[in-house]
Amino acid sequence: TVKFNSNYDNSLKEPELLAKKIFQGIEHHESVFSERDLAGAVLTYANNKTEFDSAMENLKKSKDLIYLGQGEDGRERYTSRRMFDIENSLQATTEKLQKRNHIRISERKINKALEKYQAKIGKRLTPEQRNVVNHMVSKTSIACVIGKAGTGKSFTLGAANAVWKAKGLNVYGIALA
Repeated sequence: TVKFNSNYDNSLKEPELLAKKIFQGIEHHESVFSERDLAGAVLTYANNKTEFDSAMENLKKSKDLIYLGQGEDGRERYTSRRMFDIENSLQATTEKLQKRNHIRISERKINKALEKYQAKIGKRLTPEQRNVVNHMVSKTSIACVIGKAGTGKSFTLGAANAVWKAKGLNVYGIALA
């Protein structure tokens, strides 16, 4: 059973305003979404099937909706223009940083910072985690860590952060899921 909104909202009369509201709501949780996600968001604005159908049609025509193709599950996928631009900007920044070198941190300073960090946390890095830290604190300006849940990524990134802070550096990071 489809439950429509009982509170009338003027957003339905302004398709681009509605699109903006819906995309902002979805972007808060997802950068890529399905038609089902769009429909769920439209239901909070539509009072009946006619309004719903009209709003969905308008959304699909919006200049702020980008069709990405089918996902692995066979469902069509979309993103918003804003999210597309943000991700392209991140990619451009990443490419610039890949071409730059960062300061070099001596092995002695790395070891000292890691010993202090491990003593503070009460846990030791595995050899694999130590390799990840070495990769992260190398002279490149950007590094990436990918790992499954529960493999110690947060602990390992905390160790890399301790090395950078011991060197007096500011650290910025992002996590993509």
